[in-house]
Amino acid sequence: MLYPMIAMVIWTFVVLLIAFKARVQSLKSGQVTLGSYKLLDRGDLPEQVMKTTRNYLNLFEMPVLFYAGCLTCLILNLDTPMLVYSGWAYVFFRVVHSIIHIGGNNVRHRLYAFMLSNICLLSIWVNIILTTM
Repeated sequence: MLYPMIAMVIWTFVVLLIAFKARVQSLKSGQVTLGSYKLLDRGDLPEQVMKTTRNYLNLFEMPVLFYAGCLTCLILNLDTPMLVYSGWAYVFFRVVHSIIHIGGNNVRHRLYAFMLSNICLLSIWVNIILTTM
């Protein structure tokens, strides 16, 4: 579970860079002023800035349970194929979710990716529970 966890961390930093680039571009193009980023609650932020920022923040919500599950697996030395497959599938669906969110932002497609990632996350925790009983 170490490698899926590392992949998720790397993806989080990739999204951070994408969000940073969107913010810099919005400043350079004159769409917003630096003050617009003081609280991020102004309605004048460009859509791309809002999408990338929200997606970055999303990567600190449900993925916390993923990281906790990965660390639990590492501490307890759990390394079943189902856990590893579920871990990689979780990362895959979170990346797909981000690409949809940051890209065209089709809400239905984004919801499917989100739900599939949560099914993978649930699978990880069910497997942890069943393996340690």
